[in-house]
Amino acid sequence: MESALKAAENRHSCEQVDVIACAATYAYHLCMAHAFIDGNKRVAAAVSETFLLINGWQLNLDNAQLVDMFLKIADGALLRDAIEDAFRGCAVLIGG
Repeated sequence: MESALKAAENRHSCEQVDVIACAATYAYHLCMAHAFIDGNKRVAAAVSETFLLINGWQLNLDNAQLVDMFLKIADGALLRDAIEDAFRGCAVLIGG
């Protein structure tokens, strides 16, 4: 769990990535870390969305689309860069 949480911080520090990239990093690493017996995808989605909201962004996805995305992450069909691309395609500035 700790390494999954640190991954976004490390990317921001070392690669100077933006909020969207950090959110995608949280999504991928928390989903794949299997830190919990159950609920890894839900935790990853909640953390990613909360991180975006705190930073003035939101994902313009309905629940079915969000579930589909995190199922694909868990299945290995979406890797971190693909998640970042997907987030860039659906993230909108709040009030923007």
